[in-house]
Amino acid sequence: MVSKQNPLHFFPVLLPVGIVGATVLKFAINLPYWDDFMVHSHLISMKSEPGLVQKVSRLFDQHWEHRILWTRIIFSLYYKLTGELNYIGLTLIGFSGLLLLGGLLYRAFRKTGLPVYYFLPVTFWLFTLQSHENLTWAMASIQNFHVLVFIFGAYYLLALNTRPAFFGALIPASMACFTSGNGILCFVAGAIVLVLLGHYKRSMVWALAGVVCAFLYFFDYQRINFFPSAFRYGLFTWVKAFFVFPGGFLDTYPYTRPVAIGYNSPTYLTFALGLGLFASLLILLFQGLIKPRFFSRRLSTFQPTFWDIFFGCGILFLLGTDAMLVYARVGFGGAEYMLQGRYKVYSPLFLSLCYLYFLWRNREDVRLPAYWAVVSLITIPVSLYSDYQCLESLVNQQRKAIAGYLTWRLQTPIQNQKTFESVFPRPDLPLEIPASVRAEAGTVPKAKVDQVMEEPFYYQLFRKNSVNPDWDRPEEGSFIILNGRDSIYVFPARPLRPYSLPDSLMGRVKKNGYFTDAFQAQIPKESLKPGTYRIGLLTSRNRSIRYSITPVVIRYTTPVFQ
Repeated sequence: MVSKQNPLHFFPVLLPVGIVGATVLKFAINLPYWDDFMVHSHLISMKSEPGLVQKVSRLFDQHWEHRILWTRIIFSLYYKLTGELNYIGLTLIGFSGLLLLGGLLYRAFRKTGLPVYYFLPVTFWLFTLQSHENLTWAMASIQNFHVLVFIFGAYYLLALNTRPAFFGALIPASMACFTSGNGILCFVAGAIVLVLLGHYKRSMVWALAGVVCAFLYFFDYQRINFFPSAFRYGLFTWVKAFFVFPGGFLDTYPYTRPVAIGYNSPTYLTFALGLGLFASLLILLFQGLIKPRFFSRRLSTFQPTFWDIFFGCGILFLLGTDAMLVYARVGFGGAEYMLQGRYKVYSPLFLSLCYLYFLWRNREDVRLPAYWAVVSLITIPVSLYSDYQCLESLVNQQRKAIAGYLTWRLQTPIQNQKTFESVFPRPDLPLEIPASVRAEAGTVPKAKVDQVMEEPFYYQLFRKNSVNPDWDRPEEGSFIILNGRDSIYVFPARPLRPYSLPDSLMGRVKKNGYFTDAFQAQIPKESLKPGTYRIGLLTSRNRSIRYSITPVVIRYTTPVFQ
């Protein structure tokens, strides 16, 4: 065993952690985003319950397909301890889950006895901006990162293979069930490995605990029936999606269709990597668990190591999550939908577990430094390039949060706003809506949009020679105002990267730093009430705000999901 590490070796290992951490601090904003509004409102509703029992029972309320007990506990405790919600603080708590997950993998890696630089690929896989959706979205980061901490924390304890650690593992495993929908798979994968190892009594206790958690999870459960069915696609798409999911690390772009502009996600690369990982993990599972348990002459003397158990449980959980996600989400957009930013943490976990278990099994191989060098030389450039590409998504997500909050203010009655702000004082916004938006002052159009296209689920607006932000000041730039008789909506105009420009505009659009001076705005129809809307353009530059209307009018008559 290696007892002493060279401190200099920690610097490159921690470099991606520093990059992602600094980026989170840069782009996190004290505003609720998307489902944050639902969790926030639920907290206010829970506060009004008359007794402690009623309040605690509300923590188990269903959120879409999930029971997000842990997320609700974090929101409640944060409010209780500080007196108000702060979405930067909540986001950092969520991000701490990714740090803890990396720490768990490092503790497991230390059992190989190898120098710390062998851990380098793991941090460059795990800490990338590919997980952009989770990184600056409070409730999503708490749910999607912390569930993995509970699951791999449970497997770490299970792999210690002692009686106290086994019973201790039941606690994080149970919490995982009530953190995210795939948490129940923690018990499924663990029970399979315990049976394979011949630990039948422990497997029965583990399975019984899982059954109890599943019963509580599905008690009074309401099935979500309006999500698109996976059966919209055929078996080929299902199989493709199953392999695209673990190979997601090779997709360095931030978005998939229809949000992707100017590119298609390289599903052929992610499929190939996923297929290779699947073949590798089958070989590793056979060599580590199946062969010595069922095909060895020394069956009675087989003693599984920490890494045999940890890898077996972890990889079976990831495969179960893969299958579950294909069934639950492929209907939204086919195999490409598996490359959404909120799911991108799973491909690094597939890679990390296979790589670390390979290190363990070959730790005395003289060729190990060569293997490490090849993996590192492939991993580091891809990781850093994806960081550069995915900066775009962090800029856009902050702009979406600002626009979403402004729309909520415009749409929500004053009394309801006051109730909402009872746990979240109104923040100082980098952008405010001028009074001229409501009054439509200056009815003569003074702005223009170069192109408006209607698609089945979106309106697409395009303009060149526009005011755009840079990644350093994401709150500036252009916002689209939809001004109707009864409703006003704010949408962020998405500054286009050079690769997003159509061929007809190449050379006619200027590049202003990271972005060009063109934008494209996507207005989802599902967020609009039927009506007629005049399009306005709100621009912000150096804290100077200007609003102008355009001659463009859109008429939205039929709800998209009617």
